Amino acid sequence: MKLKTLALLLTLAPCAHALEDDKAKHLGVSFALGIAGEQIAARIAPDVNSVALGTGMALVPGILKELYDANHKSTKHPDGFSGKDLAADLVGAFAGALLSGMVSQRVTLFVGKDRAGEPKVAVTYSMPLN
Repeated sequence: MKLKTLALLLTLAPCAHALEDDKAKHLGVSFALGIAGEQIAARIAPDVNSVALGTGMALVPGILKELYDANHKSTKHPDGFSGKDLAADLVGAFAGALLSGMVSQRVTLFVGKDRAGEPKVAVTYSMPLN
């Protein structure tokens, strides 16, 4: 199931160019915040679903921005609060947190010397195929 989810995320990634520039920015920033949120959640609350908590944490800046826009209408944001912006935030935050959760604890970095004494850098990645 996780492999299928990762494949879906990677398939949808090129579609981001079809979004309006503003929505793509919301999606991209929230994606990065989702990754960070999941990593923080996994460390501070290991017994809780880190993807769900990370997604929630990543949504906070987007919600605050939309509340700000609602109270400070301008020529750039004439409508104020935007549900579409918030939806892009949600999709980005969830995708980032999900991807981070899938990769966490499965990436190993080795820096050292091999048996012959030569410098070696190796990155290994494992993913269950269920």
